[in-house]
Amino acid sequence: LMPFHAWLPGAMVAPAPVSALLHAVAVVKVGVFSLLRVLTGIFGVDRLANAPSLTTIICILAGITLIVASLIALTQDNLKARLAYSTVGQLSYIILGVGLASESGAAGALLHIPMHAVGKITLFLCAGAIYEACGAKYISQMHGIGRKIPLTMTAFFVGSLCVIGLPPTGGFVSKWHLLNGA
Repeated sequence: LMPFHAWLPGAMVAPAPVSALLHAVAVVKVGVFSLLRVLTGIFGVDRLANAPSLTTIICILAGITLIVASLIALTQDNLKARLAYSTVGQLSYIILGVGLASESGAAGALLHIPMHAVGKITLFLCAGAIYEACGAKYISQMHGIGRKIPLTMTAFFVGSLCVIGLPPTGGFVSKWHLLNGA
């Protein structure tokens, strides 16, 4: 959640895609999973559901973070920085699932952890492949790149669909559960 995200974009714009993968999958998910465990372990889903002021605060913070991080991501020309801010926004979905304090919301939050990881791994590996093949790390340098490396861009497209949450990807399934939990 913002403002605790400040370290993430700098860490994910790492020189090697492998180190960015470590951050995208392991480091950021551990923080969110720990928050999930603390909130559900200490309070439990039933008690969270009966504490509307706490769940409202969690949902508002997650919603604000989701919107602001997504808007910041759209302003980034560096592909990895855009993916990093996208991660901040996507992690807010997981926090939102906890704040919904429902079984479907919790299921959506738990499903979104691996679904986002798979999509984001694909995107970071493609970002590394784009840099290796074309030397481009800025989106403004990527005009016509799909003709140069079509397989990589197809994988990037599929990873994007998963992170966006369009059917039939896993991202759609997790976000569907979040929607049902609301």
